[in-house]
This record gives sequence, structure tokens and C-alpha cells, in this order.
Amino acid sequence: MVNLEHAFRRFANRIKAKKTIHINHVKLNPFDVHAVELILATLAQAGIDNIDGFPRLVGEEFTRVANKLELPEHYVVFHLANSHSDKTDYRGHRSWPLEHWRTLIEQSAKKAAVVLIGTDAEKAQLSNFLTELDIDVINLFGKSSLAELIAILQGARAVVTTDTGPSHMAAATGTPTVALFGPSDPKALHPIRANLILSTSPRST
Repeated sequence: MVNLEHAFRRFANRIKAKKTIHINHVKLNPFDVHAVELILATLAQAGIDNIDGFPRLVGEEFTRVANKLELPEHYVVFHLANSHSDKTDYRGHRSWPLEHWRTLIEQSAKKAAVVLIGTDAEKAQLSNFLTELDIDVINLFGKSSLAELIAILQGARAVVTTDTGPSHMAAATGTPTVALFGPSDPKALHPIRANLILSTSPRST
């Protein structure tokens, strides 16, 4: 999984061994650097350095997952929801308007199969939208494990998400990823990887 996991294990082992860890103030402006950089800088103060901050994921074998879920050769993944999709305050602005999703999905379906991912709860939130779609899509809401989801993302031609977990997962697999940011700060929270396009709201800080 993510390389930082090994660093935190070393950190935890030192604590279990009751070794003293001296951590000085990390001289980084949290508004100017990515959250991962802050974590790495803090770990470095504890003597845990030389860590590759780029995430790497290991999922299920793609062919097995593709056969199980009957995935086509060419497909694009869309994750329409996030943990704040049902919020009515500023947190709900992490979501992209459904009419925009509809337009993008319909246009994308002319080039490749459309795969929709998400949880069962997100499927319930989007039930009306899914019913009203005029095109055929591959609905994988609640149908994959985490390891299978990694394989699904890895096998896609591209992934489009909001500011949410699957954006980081998709970028970590190396799949071209479009991450849509609303009120969150993309400078501190964007997925870390190449093949990434960030689209930010004018209100993003």
C-alpha cells in the first residue's frame, strides 16, 4: 500500500520500545505545501527520512476482476459522489452539479464505456440521477472490494472524480486522473502523481 505506512510502523515501533523521540518545530508553512510534505518533514525530525512520498497501491489481479465484473477493454471511470455529497453547507460544494456530470458522461460514452463507482449509500443518494440517465453505463456501486477497486481504476483509460479518496487511489495507480476541487485547498490535498489534471472552483483557496 502507501509507502508512508512503513514509516509510521517504524515510528510506532519506537514508541512501543519507549525510545525518546525528539521532534523540533517543522519549519514549513502548512498553507504552502502538500499535507504529505508536512508528514514527511515531521517524520524526518524523528530520524525517519529517505522516504518516497509517492503512493503505490497493490490491488487484485486485473484480469480476474475484469472477468468477474465483465469490464470492457476500453472504459472511463466516474466517481460522482464524496463523503459530503449530502451536506447543504459549504462542504457540499465538494460535489459537482449533476447536470454537469450528465453532460460529461454522455459525451464520454461516445468514445468509451462508462463505469460508475461508489458505495451503496452514494448509489441511494444518486438514485434519481441514475434512473434518468439516457445512456447505458456499467454500474459498480457497492460491487467491489477495496482491492478490486484498485484494479478497476488501474485498468481504466481515465478516471474523473471530485475531491475524494478514489482520486488519490486512481492517481497512485498511474491512470490519467481528473480531480475536481471545490472549497478544499488543492495545493495541500491534491493527489500526488503524474497524469493528473486539477480543476478548481474560483472559491478554492
